[in-house]
Amino acid sequence: MCFCNNVVHRALTQLVAFLLLVTVTTQATYITLYAADIAGPRPLIWVLEGILVTLLAAFAGASLTQS
Repeated sequence: MCFCNNVVHRALTQLVAFLLLVTVTTQATYITLYAADIAGPRPLIWVLEGILVTLLAAFAGASLTQS
């Protein structure tokens, strides 16, 4: 495995970790808004979470093919 593949694999792994943390944050925000019965931007959070999960799956798959 050449050095450039290690760099790409590490970058993809860090990107997947970041996307996972952001997804967890959106879940916590949604649960907090729901529990407090606050009429917040729940549909926007759902859309953002859908996009994040799609990106997470794509980049995790790319990272798996690199290893």
